[in-house]
Amino acid sequence: MQKDLKKAYSVQTPHAAVSMFNVLMMKRSAAELHSMLLDTAKKAAINIKINIEHKTRDYQRFDAFTPIERNISVMTFEELWNRAKEKAGKAEAERILNFAFANRGETGDRDFSTLIVSELASLCKEDAPMIVLFYSPPFYPAVSSKDEPLIRKTVSDVTRYAGSRYGLEFEEIHYFPGLSDLSYLQLQKQSVDVFTANMPLFDKGYYLPSGAENTLYVPVINIGPVGKDPHKWTERLHVPFSFGTLPDLLQLAIRRLLA
Repeated sequence: MQKDLKKAYSVQTPHAAVSMFNVLMMKRSAAELHSMLLDTAKKAAINIKINIEHKTRDYQRFDAFTPIERNISVMTFEELWNRAKEKAGKAEAERILNFAFANRGETGDRDFSTLIVSELASLCKEDAPMIVLFYSPPFYPAVSSKDEPLIRKTVSDVTRYAGSRYGLEFEEIHYFPGLSDLSYLQLQKQSVDVFTANMPLFDKGYYLPSGAENTLYVPVINIGPVGKDPHKWTERLHVPFSFGTLPDLLQLAIRRLLA
C-alpha cells in the first residue's frame, strides 16, 4: 500500500506519504530484519538526494540559482518519539499522542499508526524531509517446528496413512503462506523487542505476551483443508476432502501427538 496523507482531494503537493509492506521473516531474527529495512530506507534517502541534485543541475541550465542543500533524515519510530520529546518537550509530545488516541474513532490500526507517526513528525520540522521506519499491527511471528522429533514422526505417520488409506500424496511445506494463530505459540524462543519498540500502538491497544510466565513454546503443525483463491470472489473449498478425509487425518494426528 502506498498513498499520501491528504484528508481530502486537492491539487496541493502532499507533504507526507506512507508505504506499507507485508514482510515474511522466514529464518531471520527481528533484529536482522529491522537492520535490513533500516538500511533500505537509508539507501532510498541517498537515491532521493541524488535525484534532486540531478534535477537541480537540469534547471540550472536555464536559470542560475543557488540550490538549497537537502539531506533526508532517516530514523526509527523510537528515535522519532525521543526527538519529538526533545524538540517540543515530553508534556507536549504526550499531549499530542493523548489527543490522537482520544479522537481515534473507527480508524484502523494501519491508518492510526501512520497518523501517530505523522503527528510526531510535525513536531520535528527541522529534521524534514525525513523517512520514519515503524511497524503496524497485526504482527505474526515466524514459527517452525520442522526439526521437532514429535512433529517429524506425526508428519510421517499422517503421510503414510493418507497414502495407504486414501491414495493421497502429501506435500510438506515448512512455511504456511497465510495467517495462523499458531504464530503465537513460540514467542518464548524469539526476541521481538526491536519491533515492539518501534510500533506506535504497542501497549496502547495492541499487545503481545512477554516474559517466561506469559509466553508459550509449543511445537506446531498445520494440517488444513484444500481450497483455492482465498479472499477472492472465486474462493472455494474442496468439500469431499475438507469434510470427509480431513477429519480422519486430524484424528490420527491428534492421537499421535497426545500418545
